Parts: sequence; structure tokens; C-alpha cells
Amino acid sequence: LTVVLQSSLLAQQESRAPALAVLTASMVNVAGDLLLVGFFRLGATGAAWATVVSEVTAALFLLALLSRNGRLPLRLRVPRSSADFAPFASIFGPLVVFKVAKNVCYAMLQSVAMGMSMVECAAHQSVWVLWTLLAFVPEPLSQAAQALLPSRLAAAEAGGSWP
Repeated sequence: LTVVLQSSLLAQQESRAPALAVLTASMVNVAGDLLLVGFFRLGATGAAWATVVSEVTAALFLLALLSRNGRLPLRLRVPRSSADFAPFASIFGPLVVFKVAKNVCYAMLQSVAMGMSMVECAAHQSVWVLWTLLAFVPEPLSQAAQALLPSRLAAAEAGGSWP
């Protein structure tokens, strides 16, 4: 839910609210970890509950912000005909193929690594963690750039200054 709400705000050229939601969720998560893991000694269960509470907090924060600003539709529109699905159908196929192919590649990498010796498998895991960090952490920056950069570039080309 938070990813959808953040994407909705980014599509509306709003970047501060998603950043504040992440900051709020992070602070709630750290406080929950300190309390549940450090003070109450709940271990992994406490850390999991802190994460759940932080995610719910972020979702409620974004829902409140969107509904307060009138950007959250009050009613759902149910598609009634195949024409309503046409915009989604044109992109659905390529996205499914891309995601399935990517996950198959990841699964093949992991299955090959599991057939290696213990040292080789450990080395693979170390490199895999580093690759995952470098591949997925910048993704929110990529989404923000895709949402915000085109209008900024168009304004700059039209003779305006860089905002």
C-alpha cells in the first residue's frame, strides 16, 4: 500500500511527502526496535513487530495526507467493460514477461550457487548481497527522477530556469 501511495504522490510531482513517510517509518522502526528488542528482549519477533508498526504508520501517514489534500478519490471505479482494461492490457504483457524473466534469472543464479562448494557459495552470497544493495537501493531515486525530471527539463528547454 505504501508503494502505491508513494507512487501516486510522485506522479503528482510531490516528493516531500513520500520522503517524510519514509523518515517517519524509519524513526518508528528504530524506536520500536530499541523498545521491543532492547528493553523487552523480544528478539526477532520484536523487530518484526516494530517493522509492521512502522509500515502501518507510513501507510496511515500517506493516506491521511492524500485524503486531506483531496487527492484521494472517495469512491472506487470498477471497470465495467474490456475497454476499461485496454490501457492496462497494453503494458501488462511486457511487464509480466520482464518480471518473470528477471525472477527466473535470479532463481537460476541461486540454484547454480547452491551446487558450489561451501566457500564458493559463501563468496557468491557476499557478492549477491552487494549486488542487491547496489541494484535495489537506488530504485526509489530512479522512480523520483522518472516522475519529476521530465517536467523540469521541459521547463528548462522552454527558457525557464532550473527549479
